[in-house]
Amino acid sequence: MRPEVDPIAEATLLRQFTADFAALQKSPIPVQLVFTRLQCWVIFSQIQLALRHPENTGPTAKIARAIADLLQAQITVTPALQEIARRGWHRSMT
Repeated sequence: MRPEVDPIAEATLLRQFTADFAALQKSPIPVQLVFTRLQCWVIFSQIQLALRHPENTGPTAKIARAIADLLQAQITVTPALQEIARRGWHRSMT
């Protein structure tokens, strides 16, 4: 059962999130993360899965695709990995 939602608190949270998110878009400060290739593969494949959702087409989907492309370039170091990663972009091939 979902807890009661206070509409005023929700509106306040949404306004603050919108302002904070806009600030993130303008921030030049990079975030550096370190992952193993296996961890990158897991993140990459989860992004592929999320991007298959038919309604996931907005601006954040474009950013996620660009990130996935960068990950794919780093982790597909063998022909087999390259092929499986390529197939992951096509629903009919998985």
